[in-house]
Amino acid sequence: MTTDTRATVQPEALDLLSVPIRPAPPVTGWSRKVRRFAGVLDEVLDWVPEERSRYTWQAIVLLNAGMLATLSMWIFLGRAFSVSWWLLLPPAVLWGWLVISFDAWLISSTHGMKRGRHFTLLSRLILAALVGFVIAEPLVLRLFEPTIHKQVQETRQREVVAYASLLNRCNPPDGGTVTDPACADQRVEVRRTAPDIEKELADTREERRILAKTVRESDSRHNRLVDNTNGECDGTSGTGQPGNKEVCKLKGRAAADFQASRQGDLDLLKELKGKVKDLIEKRRIAENADKALLSIRLDELVKERRENQGGIGVLEELHALHALAKSDSVVNAAQWLIRALLITLECWPVMTKLLGGRSTYDRLIADRLTLAYALHERETELHTHIKTGHLRVVEATEQEHIDSSLNEVAKRKRARLEEMDNTQRAEDAQQQENLIKSIDELAARYRGQSV
Repeated sequence: MTTDTRATVQPEALDLLSVPIRPAPPVTGWSRKVRRFAGVLDEVLDWVPEERSRYTWQAIVLLNAGMLATLSMWIFLGRAFSVSWWLLLPPAVLWGWLVISFDAWLISSTHGMKRGRHFTLLSRLILAALVGFVIAEPLVLRLFEPTIHKQVQETRQREVVAYASLLNRCNPPDGGTVTDPACADQRVEVRRTAPDIEKELADTREERRILAKTVRESDSRHNRLVDNTNGECDGTSGTGQPGNKEVCKLKGRAAADFQASRQGDLDLLKELKGKVKDLIEKRRIAENADKALLSIRLDELVKERRENQGGIGVLEELHALHALAKSDSVVNAAQWLIRALLITLECWPVMTKLLGGRSTYDRLIADRLTLAYALHERETELHTHIKTGHLRVVEATEQEHIDSSLNEVAKRKRARLEEMDNTQRAEDAQQQENLIKSIDELAARYRGQSV
């Protein structure tokens, strides 16, 4: 008969062998370091190693949001400051680290939550959305940069044209006064020569007018003298004797003398007419020169305004994007869709926590927190008892010391009273003895006197 000596394995033992070891052996690779950014405790996660990949990818999403924030700040600083790109990296990286720290706090502060979990996550999501809005704006501007810059250039050109029109309206070529309130600070002073020539022309014309009046009056007188001379010589007037050569010659000489006396006025009038003509030409040339000088000065101001516009800043880009969005519904929809996408990417770390639900790791953390609180309560209670007992011992010791001191004082008091009583008795006895002695002496003295 053959006996089977092999051990028999029970089914319950086989079931126990199939149970995975908990906690699982810890991992030391890069994933453990990455999970630290999400505030994950790997010594707790070792009890549920199935969730390692979940929290690893959650930490990677958090780091991606930080890199997106770094890129956004780098683009923003590049638009705000005209310096080398490598000088902008430190502040951009610092901003990215701040965003990572903020998101890490948002994630780690929700581990193990039980009550109010969704409300807390929604509040965290709102905070992440606000940060995401700030991060998204520079990226939106970068994506629409060609269209935005074109809009900015058109806006600047309209501003320059409007400025040039204002300068031309406020500075007429003739230098006249403009009452428009908008021209109060837009007047341009240039050195004009036409007004001086205009004044000289007006004075010359006035002098010519006065002289021409005098010449007309002298013309009338000269014409009368000539008519008298001709009438005298013809016998139609004067003496009425034709051929009276003496009178004819005399009147002819008077007319000739008068003509000679006014020849200076005639020459001066001719000279003034020529001067007026020359001054009109000089005024035309001076006005053209003044117009050219004013035009050059206005062009310089317009050029200066255009040059002062400088590089395109962030505020100009924001205004340009707003103007494009108002004028084009497609641009408006596109920029809001892109902005919403970028904000969602920034909110994704918190959304992974919200959408993922409560995991086993969260339950373990909650249990550890509950246990930690209970241990703390117990330890606090134990310390309280120890402290209370110590206080009681101290109190008893102090009371014993006080009682001992009181007994010692009472003992000393009794000894003092006894000593005082003995002293008083001795004094009384001495006084009694002295009194008896005195009486005896008096009695002996009295007896002696009697003998």
